[in-house]
Amino acid sequence: MNLKGVLILTELLTLLGTLMARVALDFTNVTAPEHVRALEEFTISAFLAVPSTSTFHLKMNQYAMQGMSHLVNSSMLRSGLSGGTEVSMFNVMTDQQDLTFPSINESQLRAKLSSLDEEQFELMKQVFSGNYTDTFTIAPSDTDFEQSLQVMYALRTRWSTDPAPDPKVDPLELEKVPKEVEQNLEAMTEGEAVAETGRTFHTAAAPLHVAPEHLRHMMDTVFTVGRNHETSPLDKSSVVLYITQKFDSLGLMVVDHVFSAAEYIFWFDQPLQGVNIIGILAGETWGTADDKPIILGAHMDTVPGTPGFDDNGSGLAALVEAARVLATSGCSFRHSIFFVAFDLEELGTQGSAMFVKDYLTGSIMDKFGITEITGAFVVDCIANWDPTPGSQDFPPTWAAYLPDNARSIESHNFTGDFTGILYRSQVDGQLANTLSRYYNDLGHDHYRLEMMGLQELGAEMPNATVLKNHFDFIRSDHVRFWYLNDTNNTPSMPAVLITDMGPYRGRMRQCYHQACDDAETGFSNLGLVTKVTQALVWTLADLAKGRCGPRGRLSVPTLFALLGSTSRQSLDQKMPIASIQDAMEILHFLGLLPPVETQPT
Repeated sequence: MNLKGVLILTELLTLLGTLMARVALDFTNVTAPEHVRALEEFTISAFLAVPSTSTFHLKMNQYAMQGMSHLVNSSMLRSGLSGGTEVSMFNVMTDQQDLTFPSINESQLRAKLSSLDEEQFELMKQVFSGNYTDTFTIAPSDTDFEQSLQVMYALRTRWSTDPAPDPKVDPLELEKVPKEVEQNLEAMTEGEAVAETGRTFHTAAAPLHVAPEHLRHMMDTVFTVGRNHETSPLDKSSVVLYITQKFDSLGLMVVDHVFSAAEYIFWFDQPLQGVNIIGILAGETWGTADDKPIILGAHMDTVPGTPGFDDNGSGLAALVEAARVLATSGCSFRHSIFFVAFDLEELGTQGSAMFVKDYLTGSIMDKFGITEITGAFVVDCIANWDPTPGSQDFPPTWAAYLPDNARSIESHNFTGDFTGILYRSQVDGQLANTLSRYYNDLGHDHYRLEMMGLQELGAEMPNATVLKNHFDFIRSDHVRFWYLNDTNNTPSMPAVLITDMGPYRGRMRQCYHQACDDAETGFSNLGLVTKVTQALVWTLADLAKGRCGPRGRLSVPTLFALLGSTSRQSLDQKMPIASIQDAMEILHFLGLLPPVETQPT
């Protein structure tokens, strides 16, 4: 195995180790090239595969209860309850009956493990019974490689392929938050009145415009604390509460998607719980097969020991601000927009996997008959803008697959002054190009854009060699939309990653996943965050087919031209002002005149 192969396989095994805690893997005795390739394929498929049936709760606010009554009714019918039980959003799932994994009989096991001798088979029987509690080591050599590989695949595919059950649904009781969480959040946000923030930062004559001071406020306070479930559970719970309250105050359908994959029982002896926070701005086609949802996502969690200012407090701030601006814009949208704070990204993108598999696909698309989504925008690290020459690294792997970007960055003296949009050229071009158009039209060219289109990744799941070579490009939540290697063969969904390239720029070379990724020693210039957020707002509003104004006369591109820097000649449609009254109504919408009915005659 060459050095690059060793390093990539080591990285994959490290990620896989978070999923296989009760099994130790030792591949040091495997040297045959064909066996090394087989191991690479196993580790990659194991990382991307989600063959288990997860169990999950949905904690919904009143708007979500009404908008997703199909899930509420199913939950009541299954449980035999006349109404949802009152459960705090912070309750830990402890009902082991709900979390047990499916049984497997001896004949099924023999079919999976046909080449094992009786001693090995008896061990596997005990392991698959669920009663085996010891850690055991799989240490294949070239002589017994096929048997060991068979066991490893069996351990990954022993879960049921039956459709996931409908989730349990409970009301989201925000008034029943633990006192310590509420007090911690109040101290964290310096007394911010969360219930009023829906319009606190609204600026007259600037609909669909972000507020830089709101972004700064969030990043300097609530999004610069550790959000790790093991080392900072109180701060993480406070951030969950903050985002949930924000979404609720905006009138969104709010769902706290509390998940625990069934395989965690086997690997960890206990459920590893996470919570995705979902806010939905329902479009005109909500609840029908005509809806083509759009997702904006950012991961919420951090690794131990880091406040996560850039990774990924910056993405969370963009997420919450985009939700605020779009929800209070006064515009209507044909398609629904989902705002999602993903959990457990740092543990193998588990939150986005469960969101795509269980909630988006299983609870929304399948139930409403939706066959496609418009796409997903994933924001992961966007605060690190560094205009110093030599501040930007562009590793050989990136240069090999993105040669145009390598030349561009070299021509700019390796300056970390850009946002990167990472996408598959054959699949995600519409998303990337729409975002690029709005980003560039905003001006402020010292915050550049690099379009990073990958040619070799398409809609179909690539083979292990291609995925291994592209491993640097699939290490955030967008990969769960690209390749959710599920037993139900979920098709690829369009998605792009928006990033400052994390550890490859400026101070994040030293501070990535470290304590110095914080606000105090962090980033004074948040212009990149502001520009990315503004471009996302216009892009989401356009792709959702937004119409603005008192009579819905203004398309989003037209409104952008009025308030942005696009020339009037470039508009596809002229602004439809049919009368003086129409013009006055539009000026009222922009905040420049009082309502028409109050004008003197």
